[in-house]
Amino acid sequence: MANWLFIVKDHVHGGIRIPAGDILRNRVEHRFWSLNSRARNVKRLQPGDNVIFYVSSSEGRLFAGHAKIASSAHPITPAQKFNIVGKPSENFDYSIELEDAEIWQKPLLAEELVGQLSFIKNKQRWPSAFRGSIRELNDEDYNMIITLAKMRS
Repeated sequence: MANWLFIVKDHVHGGIRIPAGDILRNRVEHRFWSLNSRARNVKRLQPGDNVIFYVSSSEGRLFAGHAKIASSAHPITPAQKFNIVGKPSENFDYSIELEDAEIWQKPLLAEELVGQLSFIKNKQRWPSAFRGSIRELNDEDYNMIITLAKMRS
């Protein structure tokens, strides 16, 4: 079982900015995550893997929730495609289903955890560690984020 960070950023639709938090709520509500089939790690996603949602937005950078992966990556269905709004997700061609998806009532500010997360190598330029859309997390980083989130709720 692997641990993943799914990164969602602000989207644009019809010239209007859609906050990343709104995109996350939509994905959790519909229980799937849209993916680019060419994104690194897509083929490694497996049912039962753990996910933490990371929001990078003009409204802040937050660890915002968690889920389990319920399916392997597959071509996006027409019904799933219907529920996607905004670029870049409108261009994504794959998806995975989610189970036990939850958005935390009290998200964790990423900058408060930078010093403790081993996957962030350059602590001065820590936002660059969140480029892309899927990032693997080791057990220690995953468990620390989950534990802190539970303590805050």
